[in-house]
Amino acid sequence: MFSSEMLNDYGNISTILSFVFGGSGLFLLGRYKNKPKVCKNLYTLLKAHIGQVTNPILKPVINPFEEIIKNPNRALIIQGPNKIGKTCMFGLSIPWYRMYGPLSYKGMVINGASCGYYETYTQWKTMEIENSILHSHVTFYHKLQDYRNGQWFRILMNKIFDNYKPKRAFIIVNQYEELLKKFPTDALGFANNLANDQVRNEFAYVFFVVNTENASKAIVNLNQGERFRVVVLDKSADKLPNASEIENERFKLCSNNIGLYKECKGIDIKDLTTKVNEKLELWKKQYHVPYSPNRDYSWRKVDEKIIRKILLKKIRESLKSRKVINENNIEVQLLSDDEINIRCEIMSNIFKSLSKDDIIQRSVDEWLSGMKSECNDLAVAEELTNTIMTILSTPYELNNESNN
Repeated sequence: MFSSEMLNDYGNISTILSFVFGGSGLFLLGRYKNKPKVCKNLYTLLKAHIGQVTNPILKPVINPFEEIIKNPNRALIIQGPNKIGKTCMFGLSIPWYRMYGPLSYKGMVINGASCGYYETYTQWKTMEIENSILHSHVTFYHKLQDYRNGQWFRILMNKIFDNYKPKRAFIIVNQYEELLKKFPTDALGFANNLANDQVRNEFAYVFFVVNTENASKAIVNLNQGERFRVVVLDKSADKLPNASEIENERFKLCSNNIGLYKECKGIDIKDLTTKVNEKLELWKKQYHVPYSPNRDYSWRKVDEKIIRKILLKKIRESLKSRKVINENNIEVQLLSDDEINIRCEIMSNIFKSLSKDDIIQRSVDEWLSGMKSECNDLAVAEELTNTIMTILSTPYELNNESNN
């Protein structure tokens, strides 16, 4: 019999068979065992990543592994509010026989939130993804290739029977939104490369875990969705199992969000709605992306002759809509008309040197750099950059504009 430790080390049926069949098998097994492993036991990685899951533990709304295997040519985007249980769902969805041993799932769990500890994307990538050993996506690609090539028995059987393909690694990019917020251009390139590893190379099954539609849209916009599929989770469950009516009412007041319910455990029910709204607003500020950094594709339909006029109109409307409460407790415009005119003039000057394609394709960093050179005020530059990016990430409605 093989020990569970041996099964965990060797990780798939082909290597065990090589051990059974003697000398040449021992040689191949030794070579496989000594290879650096970019893909490890997924259940063990998830347990370390998620930590202890406290009761009540809910049955996953979907099984993400089954979902992606049904659509192997599309990376899967799991979208849902903070604390709804998106990450826990992965660990809870792995059946017992896939947790350890020769049939266990192998892969990587990549933490997007850890980018907050690094000044550059390269530093984050080196430490988080490549473990200080690999230095480029090309090397990462080759490590996934090594994982496939290590499954020599499956490769041999596939050549004979043409339907026994090597296993793919499962790659889970958790809290992708945090990476997108800090390094938008690099984060999108990273997502594009991972999609290629799944769709073109058949090396992996790739998951992105996000909180908002804007983050999903940013990924889907990479190629208008052909390589991606979005699954939206809007609640953890309809109700708690084996719970009292009072507890299920609390769960409902917590937006059927299991994480929110657990965080608000000690709060009096009469104060619960207020506390829930405060937490949701805080999470929105901390964890959500305000716009898709690579714009909505509907803007490509706008005519070159009118796109600047439309954008300036929308910028003015956005600036005028911002309100504050003054000392007399009256709602007033945040910016004066003169301040709005100055900002619109800055944008008009920038638009003069840009074609339609330049406007649509311009990155966040390029907008910010252009704003700073035009107005020499960082706060205003950041404000206008967020404004134009928010507008360009919002779908353009041709009929409504043509009627105005």
